[in-house]
Amino acid sequence: MMGRLHPLLVRQMKRADFVDAGEPSIADLLTRVSRAYADADQDHYTMERSLSIVSAEMQQLNIAIRKRSDAIHEATLEASNDGVIVIDTNRRVISNNRRFVEMFALAPEMLDGANAEDIS
Repeated sequence: MMGRLHPLLVRQMKRADFVDAGEPSIADLLTRVSRAYADADQDHYTMERSLSIVSAEMQQLNIAIRKRSDAIHEATLEASNDGVIVIDTNRRVISNNRRFVEMFALAPEMLDGANAEDIS
């Protein structure tokens, strides 16, 4: 009888010194409880798997949104007739448009991540 029961139920029964499940009504109850444990395990697995799938989908959507946002940002900068440079709080160049490079006759590669104070 003990071999068909859920392992958690068997451990709980041993801890409670309740090893003999000979009476039919108790055996029936224990079988049902064991089945409930097994169902709970399956539900837990299903929930974890669902969360994993949803998380992966959300990451993919986030990447797609980020790419779209970056493309809009770049298109907006390049559409400007003015020279534009974007600098972060650490005074590092985040982005710039082509017009900025032309206005100051700079090499574009010298701007990527450069300190704004070092640009001459």
